[in-house]
Amino acid sequence: MTSRQFRILILLTVVSGFLGGAVSNLLLRGVPAAAQTAGVKVQDEVRAKSFVLVDEAGKTRASLGATTGPDGGQYPILTLVDDEGHMRAALALSKGGNPALSFYDDAGDYRLGVKLTEDGRPTVGLITPGEGMVGLSVGDDGTGLTLSDAALKSAARLVLLPDGGLGLALVSEGKSRASLCLDPDGSPVLVLFDAAVKPRALLALDPDGSPGLALHDAEGKPRVGLGFAADGSVALKLCDVTGGRRAFLNVLADGSPGLSLWDAAGKPRVFMNVLADGSPGLGLVDADGKELWHAP
Repeated sequence: MTSRQFRILILLTVVSGFLGGAVSNLLLRGVPAAAQTAGVKVQDEVRAKSFVLVDEAGKTRASLGATTGPDGGQYPILTLVDDEGHMRAALALSKGGNPALSFYDDAGDYRLGVKLTEDGRPTVGLITPGEGMVGLSVGDDGTGLTLSDAALKSAARLVLLPDGGLGLALVSEGKSRASLCLDPDGSPVLVLFDAAVKPRALLALDPDGSPGLALHDAEGKPRVGLGFAADGSVALKLCDVTGGRRAFLNVLADGSPGLSLWDAAGKPRVFMNVLADGSPGLGLVDADGKELWHAP
């Protein structure tokens, strides 16, 4: 035995440990005698509409053929069947040549799928019939993980965006009701939606850590705003049905409070404040911003 033959024997021994006895026996047995027969005619090409592989009992175990898609087109499909006659795996091409690999349990229920969508997005789906599913997809708009119930009405989706942002969406009855996002700079934003999928409440932190809260009406107009500034000042803004500012209450970093009232044109008309030394002030202005009266 040469050293090369010895290395090959060692390699086959290792491979057989991974692949199991049946496969290793095929490797070590060598080429079947029938295939070694000289003069066997080899066909350059075989054409058929389908191929069916049967076992020694005559049961179909695999088939290769074409199936009719929803659009009426013909698409190739390879299926593998267990000894009970149940399809357990299928590899097919859909419209546009997109491949899909599907796995089924012994009851014939679809349990796992891997496919490429029409836009080239790879997706993986894991399904427990009657309970729910898990989906994973990768695309130009980010990488997403989805958890949902069997009816696809309630779901949670986690998305990693290309710019490094991160988002989590919660869905009920097929509608987004809440989302939590992290901007690339790490700033978080929480949004709550009503049944019409309109944002009603937003809570956010600026990059400097300053928090802000916004409340919207049923038409999506901002009506209440509350926020902190980096210097420690705080402000409350009240808006009308158009989203225009009508009242603004704030407390500055030195502790002095102020209140301003605004007209429908978005112009301040009344000012009230108390300075840090305790001195009060009150002023009125007209629509052009000219002072009408003040005290003291």
